[in-house]
Amino acid sequence: MSATAAAPIRRRPRTDLPGPWRDYLAHGALPLIRVDDPDHPRSNYEATATAVLLRHGYDADEAWRAIQAAHPSAFTKTRKQGHSWWVKYVWNKAVADDDTFIPVGTAQTDPALAGAVHAARGALEDLAWRLPARQRPALLLVGHAVLDRMCRVGALRVPVPERDLVLDTGLSDRKTIRAQLRLLHGPLGTLHTDVWDPIHKRDTSSFEFEAPPVEGVGEIPPPSLHTPLPRGCWAALPRPSHQLWRALRKSSQPVTTEELAVAALLTEHRSSSPSPHQIRAARGALRALAEAGLAVCSGDGTWVASTRPTRKHVEQSRGEFDTSRVQVEGERMAYRSGGSSAWNIARAAAHKAQRAREVSWWEGLPADEREARRESLARRFQASAVVQQEERKRTLADRRIRHGGDEAARYRAWLASLSDEELGWRSYTRAADFATLAPPLQQALVAAWNRHRSHYKLPYRTGVVSIRLEQHTLLPVGVRERDDAFWIQQALPISSNDGRRYG
Repeated sequence: MSATAAAPIRRRPRTDLPGPWRDYLAHGALPLIRVDDPDHPRSNYEATATAVLLRHGYDADEAWRAIQAAHPSAFTKTRKQGHSWWVKYVWNKAVADDDTFIPVGTAQTDPALAGAVHAARGALEDLAWRLPARQRPALLLVGHAVLDRMCRVGALRVPVPERDLVLDTGLSDRKTIRAQLRLLHGPLGTLHTDVWDPIHKRDTSSFEFEAPPVEGVGEIPPPSLHTPLPRGCWAALPRPSHQLWRALRKSSQPVTTEELAVAALLTEHRSSSPSPHQIRAARGALRALAEAGLAVCSGDGTWVASTRPTRKHVEQSRGEFDTSRVQVEGERMAYRSGGSSAWNIARAAAHKAQRAREVSWWEGLPADEREARRESLARRFQASAVVQQEERKRTLADRRIRHGGDEAARYRAWLASLSDEELGWRSYTRAADFATLAPPLQQALVAAWNRHRSHYKLPYRTGVVSIRLEQHTLLPVGVRERDDAFWIQQALPISSNDGRRYG
C-alpha cells in the first residue's frame, strides 16, 4: 500500500517561531498549554507544534526536517510512529484546519494578555446578565469581537472602528454597535473617544477600547494562530448561535440543551430554568451549528463544540462577508472623501434645519412652561439609577462635543455664571441631601462623578470655588452688597448699569 501523500499548503512567508515553540524544538521544553487529552499529552504538543510550523511557512518536507533535527525529547511519539503516520494523522489534519480557517497573524500568546482577556470575558458575561435577554446577543457579539481583536493584535488597547466591527460581528447597524461600545465602557474597560480626530486624522483615527490588566496569571489555553471561525460566520447563522457556540467552547464536558440554554444566557436570570420557547430557540440554533460543523450532538443528546466548519458554511460565510465588505468599503470611501459629497451636504443641512426647529419650538414656549419642563426633567434624572444618570450625562456630553463643544470650557463658564449666593446655596443643600443617602449609594455616586470628570477632563473643586464659598460664609449678605455699602460710606456714586464706581 502506498504511503499517504502530504497535503500541499498555501504558501506564506517564512517567519520566526514563537519563543516557547523554539524552546520545544531546541531543548524539548514543553510550553504552558492546556492539555485536552490527559491520557495522550504528547499528541497535543506535537499536533500544536506541527500547526505552528505550518503557519510559519514550513511545508511538509521542511517541517519533517525540523522534527528530525529537534531535541530528542521533542516529537517522541512522531519519531516512534514514523513519517507516514505523521503525514496522515498530524500534518494533513493541520493542513485541513489551515484550509478551513482564515489565518490572521502569528502574535505570540502573552500570559498577562491572556489573563486580562479572560477576566474581561467574565466581566462581559456579568454585564450581559444584567441586561434583558433580547439585548444580550448584540452586546456579546461586539464584546467578544473586541476581545478577540486584542488577542490577535497582542495588546490590551485596540482601535475599534465601527465599520470593522460590522465585518467582525455581522451586525449591519452601526448605531447598534455604537450603543454596545457605550455599554462596555466601564464594566469591561475604557472606551477612548478622545483619540478620534475626524479633522486631522480622518483616515487613520477611530475610537479605541482598553481592557484593564489583572494581577497574577494562571494556565492559558493553547496559542491560537488563526481565527476560530470564518469571517461572516454569525451573519449566516440564527441569532442565538453565537451565544451557544461560546458556551460550548467554555464547557469542559458534553452538556444538555437545557444546561446550554442557561450557560448561553438565553434565560432571564442565571438561576432561571429555560422556557419551552427558549428550548426551541436553542434547538434550532444548535441544529444550524451542527449543519455548519460548529457543534456535534452525541447519541445521548448532549452537545460539544467543534472548530471544523463545513466547506458549505465557509463559502456561505465568505459570501456574507464579501457583501458586507463591499458596502463598508463604499461607506468608508465616501466618509474619507470629506464633507463635499452631496450626501454629506444634505445631511448637514438636515441637522441644521432640525436644530433650528428645536430651538424655535423651545423659545416659543411660555417661560413658566419652560421652567416646569426643566423641573420635570431634573426630577426624572434624580429618580433614575446611578448607571442611567451616568449614561445620560455621557450621551449629552458626547453630543455637545460632536457639535464642537468643549466640556471643560462649558463647565468653567457655567461656574462663573453662578452668583456667590447661588453657589453657596447649591453647595450646602447638595451636601445636606448627599448626607442622607445610604453609604453604598454615596460610593456609587462618587465613583460615577469621578469617572465623568476624568473622562471629560473636568476640573474638580477648584481653589476659586473654595474662596468664593469662604467669602460667602464670612459675608452672608454677599460680596456685591458689601462693596456697595463701602462706596456709600465713602459718599461715592454707584453706577446701576454695570456696577463700576466713579469718583
